[in-house]
Amino acid sequence: MGFPGYSFFGDRRNLTITAEMVHNGEFTANGADKFWRLQLGCYTGHPSECPRILWDFAFGGAPIDPDIVPLEAEIITPLTDQVAQWVQAKQDNLLEAPRNSSMAAFFIGINDMLGTTSWNNVTDWNAFWNRALDSYFGVVDQVYDTGLRSFLFLNVPSLDRAPGLVDNPDVANHAAQVKTFNSLLEQRINDFKTSKCNVSVASFDINVLMGSVLDSPSEYGFTNTTGYCQCSDPGYFWRDPYHPTEGIHRLVANGILSELEKLE
Repeated sequence: MGFPGYSFFGDRRNLTITAEMVHNGEFTANGADKFWRLQLGCYTGHPSECPRILWDFAFGGAPIDPDIVPLEAEIITPLTDQVAQWVQAKQDNLLEAPRNSSMAAFFIGINDMLGTTSWNNVTDWNAFWNRALDSYFGVVDQVYDTGLRSFLFLNVPSLDRAPGLVDNPDVANHAAQVKTFNSLLEQRINDFKTSKCNVSVASFDINVLMGSVLDSPSEYGFTNTTGYCQCSDPGYFWRDPYHPTEGIHRLVANGILSELEKLE
């Protein structure tokens, strides 16, 4: 299985980060995480050449913990292993992330929602997602232990109106689980803020933003919210059955920057 147009730090078959990988790794122009690069002015090339260095350990299709929501392909690196890679690279001094000028950003959960859309054997979804969030904030603690003290969390957007899911017979369950997960995530973020010393924590509600655009697309310059197009037409909301276009990424980037300014 491949991911054309994407660049990752290895995969789950070999999680070790090497100096060569850090030196040679470059961003590509594509990717579901484009809003990070839009807000940092970091589009293509090596992370160290960006106005603000961006080390991206995300992996397409990743869930939080494969022991809770299985991987769709063995090559995929879940959040738990992504953070293990970060910790290893930091401890081995393969990259710089100064404590007083670095931020750890987390945007995870979409694939967990998609992976459980059709599940009908869970009797207590609160308990299920709390177990996932135990893993989530277990690795957040690992990042904290490497010295970082600034954190950003994004919640999960509901894809119940995405072209690839809107006609799914279990779409109502998807929307319900996103609502449950985001509510529990908000509690965990608040708990993290109060339990740690000297941390700066920001959060961004991407779910509300995307919902607002879908409710009133013309106010944001969009003309098509039901189809999708991998093209330069700025009227499309969706780039493919599940991912939004650059126009949405720009709105997300601007929204995140507004939240970060509140920390200054």
